[in-house]
Amino acid sequence: MAKSRSIQVPPLGADGDGADGDGGGSGSGRANRSPVSPGRAARPTSRRPVFVAGLGRVDAAVHDFDGLPAAAEIPGPAVIERDMTTVWVPPGAGAALDAYGNVEIRPAG
Repeated sequence: MAKSRSIQVPPLGADGDGADGDGGGSGSGRANRSPVSPGRAARPTSRRPVFVAGLGRVDAAVHDFDGLPAAAEIPGPAVIERDMTTVWVPPGAGAALDAYGNVEIRPAG
């Protein structure tokens, strides 16, 4: 069995408007992801301890981006792994993938 690795996550801030001028999308060319029933939680591929500033060590679900269906709900804390990036979903927040492969994160509260 592979040794579990910890991830340390610093406090983050962002405007969250997504207006970076690139036209959106993940560039994956996967415009037709198979949907699941809205509100259905995605099944993680594994779990991993993550150190979150102010909270300490939390147990986070790990998801493989390429295996996520459209409309699947991903409750935080979670890590979404992809070959070129990693997406952090903080505790209390939620995320979902749209039909074009964009990860939509809904902040806690």
